[in-house]
Amino acid sequence: MRLAILLFNMPVSKASGSCRFVWQIAEELQSRGIDVTVIANKDGCKSPHNFRLIEVDTPPYGSWTNCLSDKISFADTVNKYLIALLEANNTYHFDLLHVQHLLFSTLVASLFKDLTGIKFVATCHGTETHESFGRSDMEYFFKYANEATLITSASEVILDDILRLTLFSRKSITVTYPGVDVSKFKLDSSKRSVVRLNLGYSEKDKILLFAGRLVS
Repeated sequence: MRLAILLFNMPVSKASGSCRFVWQIAEELQSRGIDVTVIANKDGCKSPHNFRLIEVDTPPYGSWTNCLSDKISFADTVNKYLIALLEANNTYHFDLLHVQHLLFSTLVASLFKDLTGIKFVATCHGTETHESFGRSDMEYFFKYANEATLITSASEVILDDILRLTLFSRKSITVTYPGVDVSKFKLDSSKRSVVRLNLGYSEKDKILLFAGRLVS
């Protein structure tokens, strides 16, 4: 199988949930014998990876709300991603397209589907539904998600938003819970002591860590 994964206006190496999701799923699928091509924003990624990476040179908007602030720039970005997909398909002959987020990337995917007949799956990560709430100009673009063969959700929490913004029913949405590679968090007492020492903490000090996103 030949799979294309589209990450709209975000570099695959960015330290964010959807980018890590793409990186990990691409590597895992490639290791299972699926030919994976990731199309993402350019950042000169140097990290080793086993999947094919095509980088698109577009200005990083930084948030979903910024995408529509410059209509000409937005149209150019959509066009560049569509062309990148079409050119890659001419070479690698995709069987399926998997796009991240239901906003804007599904516009590219629906145009790609119309031009090639290749179906697409869309995954909702939640940031796009949150940032577009109450913005009719942004919510308008969710209609292109209805062209997807399947919608997957990264959490049950955002299901109500998906149901509100698309024509999909609850039964037709698959929740894919993010997995954690526990081997990456195996305790190493010697390394732990070194890190604590470097940070100025003793073995008895209690440290509270927070990993997440603060949203106003």
